[in-house]
Amino acid sequence: MIGAPAAFETRSECSGAHPFAGRRAIIVTKHGKERVLDPLLRRRLGMYPELLQLDTDRFGTFTGEIARAGSQLDALRAKLRAGAEATYYDAVIVASEGSFSVDPFFPVATIDIELVGLYDPSAEIEIVGRAVAPAVHAFSGEVTDEGGLERALARIGFPEHAAVLHDRLATHKGLRERDRLLALARAAWRRGVTPRIESDARASMNPTRMALISTACEDAIALARSRCSRCDAIGFGLRELQRGLRCRDCGTATDMVCTELWGCPCCGSTEQRARPEEYAEPASCTHCNP
Repeated sequence: MIGAPAAFETRSECSGAHPFAGRRAIIVTKHGKERVLDPLLRRRLGMYPELLQLDTDRFGTFTGEIARAGSQLDALRAKLRAGAEATYYDAVIVASEGSFSVDPFFPVATIDIELVGLYDPSAEIEIVGRAVAPAVHAFSGEVTDEGGLERALARIGFPEHAAVLHDRLATHKGLRERDRLLALARAAWRRGVTPRIESDARASMNPTRMALISTACEDAIALARSRCSRCDAIGFGLRELQRGLRCRDCGTATDMVCTELWGCPCCGSTEQRARPEEYAEPASCTHCNP
């Protein structure tokens, strides 16, 4: 189904000089992401978003019924290409892909990584925005009694954040009614089954994740409005973080970022930009703080 949600009309901040201004933005989703993407694309880029409801679950589901093939970026690109194939007129395709993973700097914590892509098939332009934040409501665990169930729901942020219950017979998604969830758990216990409760990570069921998708979209829009000083193409932005910031006390290279490599996706020109920090603190140094 393609249709522009008229309720999201906003004044544009982008002039007609931008290559995306005045064009259709086809939002590929089945989980309500147009609620945050639509107003940003209208206001910041002067686009006219329309919703294209494709079965994006075929590229992978959070609950594991369908495994994601390849990386998070691979899945995003598959959604963008599928949207382009299903669209019969000139448009910019918009999609997002999320992933929960272990925080590399704090292994007991989980982070949410959100990508939002803008793909213009006619010009072969692909822009990917990114946002990362602690997944404060991410939870998955077995519950053996009602007390454990209540603790699990508190971790999830229920009922604002929906829950999923696995009981071996079925996977029950989108649970926001406490009585319904308790009845399912009790039924599992009576069968001698220990149900697993987890966060429903689908965007429409997870307001924390939806907010981070909005942030990733802002990042994609900032890239779309950033032009290369050499060829004037859009999408000039951060490409790589270079590590090795020297320790303030001993001068040893640390794992902290020292410079950023910015580049153009079209002509390939690059620019190194120093970070504001001149030195790393000794606490980040493996020599001073082994």
